[in-house]
Amino acid sequence: MSEFDTTTARPQTLFDIAGIQARIHTLPGRPPFMLAGDIAEVYGTEYRRVTEALKRNPDIFPEDFAFYLTIEEGEMLPKNSATSQGKRTDLRQLVFIHPGAYGLSAVIKSATASKMHVAVHRAFAAMEAAAAAQAQKELLALHSQLTGRRSLYSHVRDAFREGRSFQEVKDETRRSQREIMERMATVMINCGYPEPLQGTPERRFLPIWQAALNPDAPAPAEDAPDPRQLAMFGEG
Repeated sequence: MSEFDTTTARPQTLFDIAGIQARIHTLPGRPPFMLAGDIAEVYGTEYRRVTEALKRNPDIFPEDFAFYLTIEEGEMLPKNSATSQGKRTDLRQLVFIHPGAYGLSAVIKSATASKMHVAVHRAFAAMEAAAAAQAQKELLALHSQLTGRRSLYSHVRDAFREGRSFQEVKDETRRSQREIMERMATVMINCGYPEPLQGTPERRFLPIWQAALNPDAPAPAEDAPDPRQLAMFGEG
């Protein structure tokens, strides 16, 4: 398993980026954070000094930089998470997000904090960059999917108004008959063809397409527009 997986055994040391990343957690609706007990250990201090720093420096630690998780959120953390909270009697976990953890190093006057704040910053930054890259990947995949659908729609629309056959479109796009006819259904409905209420897109619209391309075939419904009107129809 990955050395950054927070569900694995805790690392032997916190004094490198990999070890720090293993103590950075994420929960739904929360930015990545470190538990106060873990960050106290990283900075070579005690939990009570962290809470004292929080109380004495509200300007450095606004509520979105350092806060307490709900009990329910605390129960979602890995079981090996730090629990040392001094003499606190409740079960809520104090946590610091990236700017809070970085700002704490300026308040905790210790040689270890002065040394480790850069590693803490880099650990958070690496995780945030990975999350941003994943989000970008998902957006690109969605964009590609939507673009692909739009391209098939345009291909079907242009093929119909140019008088090309269904089989030509299928050979050109290498898409299934159902996908092509679903786009064809949208093209025809948008251009005024009456939509039969029953049947699959293939049964409903393939005969209309074939009729439009074959002068000897039975004509479509009387109120259906001429296929050449598709030339007036823009992108869908």
